[in-house]
Amino acid sequence: MAYPRTLPGVCRRDYGHRAHLDIARYGSSVNPEAQWYLVETLARARGNLGIRDDYESKQRTLSHFAGVLAAFRYQDGMTQEEEHDWYRKMLVALGYEAPDLPPPGVAAAIHLGDPEKRPPPPPAEITPTFLRSQAGPDQEFEVFGGQLRVISIEIYDVAAVLRWRVSPEPDITMAFPDESTALELDLVGLEDWAADDLRMKAQQMLRTRRLYRFELTDDVETEYTQRGLHHGGGGGVMSGDAEFRPAPPTTASMLTLSWLNLEVHLPLR
Repeated sequence: MAYPRTLPGVCRRDYGHRAHLDIARYGSSVNPEAQWYLVETLARARGNLGIRDDYESKQRTLSHFAGVLAAFRYQDGMTQEEEHDWYRKMLVALGYEAPDLPPPGVAAAIHLGDPEKRPPPPPAEITPTFLRSQAGPDQEFEVFGGQLRVISIEIYDVAAVLRWRVSPEPDITMAFPDESTALELDLVGLEDWAADDLRMKAQQMLRTRRLYRFELTDDVETEYTQRGLHHGGGGGVMSGDAEFRPAPPTTASMLTLSWLNLEVHLPLR
């Protein structure tokens, strides 16, 4: 039997026989301490989705996770089917579409990306020169139970910076429904106190790593890249700023800030 392993650009599995996703039995088949570790590792991967998506990071995560699963399997800490199921969970957590399970004795491969086609290094940093600022709309925008206010828009020669405030914060389970559903399946079989603790940690990972990520567009189809993000707070109140480059062209009259399922239109003056 071949255990999960990763090769350059390819994730390969030899299933041996048809595996079945039977999460309900994990509580009795998988050692609780092992399950805690797997749940936390998957939560970190989901929290980093879209942030640490380079080939090397994903390859390291998959290789390490495969090794841990193989060790648990070797110690009779899980069945072969469970080993396969948890590995597929990690593929999905990293943003890949897990393939259908192949027939008995057939290997499956997933293309993870070409290590020779890395993105070019970012250009040298240029210190922005402030040009002007304007107040954001005198309005709060609801999103998944949270309230967003755009406080101001600052225009620099090479960037635009949007300063914002959120209070209360959005409901994490509503903001990330797929990740929340996957987490609940991971937790099946654990004692309530353990599930509550792991759920809190996973939601905090999503809150700190992915919740406050924005996108910017304008009415002349400028391609913006978010280059900076700073936020902090507590007690259900969060504030911060998001920097986008390049600066809006003089022909742009409207910016649109996208956050989760919300779009906020910001006329430029």
